[in-house]
Amino acid sequence: DLLPWDGPDYGLDEQWARIHPYGQEVKAGQWTDLAVKILNHSPTPGTFTVTLHAPEGCEIEPTTASGAAAPGREIELPFRLRANTLPTGSLGVVTADIRTGAWDLRQWCESLVKLVP
Repeated sequence: DLLPWDGPDYGLDEQWARIHPYGQEVKAGQWTDLAVKILNHSPTPGTFTVTLHAPEGCEIEPTTASGAAAPGREIELPFRLRANTLPTGSLGVVTADIRTGAWDLRQWCESLVKLVP
């Protein structure tokens, strides 16, 4: 009753949705892989839609991806990022919006990207 979720572990597991790796170094113009990992704590199957937001000067492919997860199972949605115009040494933040059922969770998780020479 204390939590709005259909599974109490959503309230206990702050990493049920996360971007992996959390932090990485990227060379200008080079693509790097990242993924959003989601653990379905619900007692029923769920469909999760993730939209990634890149920092200014970066691009993401694809910007949106969806996947279904059985109860208690984790899914991984792959993405790619390329840093084009970040100043060398600067740190950018990638954020993820997550939609599932009636929930629309904006900037729910994040990842850090540092541009290296």
